[in-house]
Amino acid sequence: MLSSLRLLAWVLALSAALGAYAPAEARLRGQSAKQAKQAKPAKPAKPAKLERQSVAGGSAWRLKTKAGPVWVYAPPGYNRATAGVVAYVHGYNVTLDEAWSRHALASQFRDSRQNALFVVPEAPKSNAEHPRWTSLDALLGAVRAAGIRTPGGPAVAVAHSGGFRTVATWLDEARLAQVILLDGLYGASDAFARFARTGGKRLVLVGEDTAEACDKLLTGFKRAARLPRIPNSVSDLPASAKRARVLYLRSQYNHGAIVDGRKTIPLLLRLTPLRARAG
Repeated sequence: MLSSLRLLAWVLALSAALGAYAPAEARLRGQSAKQAKQAKPAKPAKPAKLERQSVAGGSAWRLKTKAGPVWVYAPPGYNRATAGVVAYVHGYNVTLDEAWSRHALASQFRDSRQNALFVVPEAPKSNAEHPRWTSLDALLGAVRAAGIRTPGGPAVAVAHSGGFRTVATWLDEARLAQVILLDGLYGASDAFARFARTGGKRLVLVGEDTAEACDKLLTGFKRAARLPRIPNSVSDLPASAKRARVLYLRSQYNHGAIVDGRKTIPLLLRLTPLRARAG
């Protein structure tokens, strides 16, 4: 009898101990789960190293961003300390990569002899697509995020044809000093006119298919300079054209040849606040 009572007491004590252990275990499991939730996430993998390409005597990088690819080009002799930025926006019916190669953009940028970092983003190929980059600052931020330091000098935007739609969204940005439309005044004329009236800004228009729209915009600028054709060199330009806040050049080249001919872009980039490269 005594042995039975002792056995019963031992069983009851063991049950009590197990009962006390079970909540404790549950609490520990809950604490572990809570600690797991509060644990710091693993650090993301470092972005792949940028691969530099040797193009047109300089350095080029093709960036991958959420808004599409972006080409960046630093010409030979580039000096970031004194450089500016040129953002070139391609027109319709071509992708970024097609425009980059077909129009030999890096070579044209090099031939301008301007000290600038050239940034070329993906842009709409038709009216059905919306501009991917509605902020120049955001575009340059994406370049910096990829590991390429951008210069602090003036910014110039160049747009061919439908590329005007992207540049039109940048016109209120303080850093943008000049806009060059290469047969691109298909819309937003009032916005571009307001930009040209802002102190320290300059608008250069090239017109072939858009000649009528260019003529209409110029009616609001008494001191605008007009040239009947695109000259062969900057030395052929009259002094008034070099100084004009609004300059219009009637193109003797057709719409495509303005960028394919490899003459207009280098020439007009020399009519900017950018500095010439040394050598």
